[in-house]
Amino acid sequence: MLRLFAAAAVLLLAACAAPRRCTQALCPSYVNGAYRVHGWNGSVTVDPGVPAVPIVSDATVDVLSGQIEFGNDHAIVAGTAGASFRFQVSSGAIAVPSVTVASGNVYVALSSSSEPSLIEPGKTFFLPVAEQ
Repeated sequence: MLRLFAAAAVLLLAACAAPRRCTQALCPSYVNGAYRVHGWNGSVTVDPGVPAVPIVSDATVDVLSGQIEFGNDHAIVAGTAGASFRFQVSSGAIAVPSVTVASGNVYVALSSSSEPSLIEPGKTFFLPVAEQ
């Protein structure tokens, strides 16, 4: 199962490199530490010096050390050591991405030039919706 998860991560990395990034995933933009991604069929730990993997819908991320940042065309999600959050994209007529914080410091910025907002544990932040 780990091979399937790794294969899916490779495909999503290709999607992150495309001219118009995938809106169903958060692509790595800055990784200075380690993190673990738990998906519905397995988990993978990304250590320093290892290529970062994107976060797919219905995945939980635990920041093990340092600081990480992921983004799509509409937002940047950042976490520091000890943070844990879940990324989801609704399956309704309009795909609405969201981040639910379980613990630690998780920040969301709507652009690289905007001030990030701290999302408190137990809260859900709905990310901007991509144009359909």
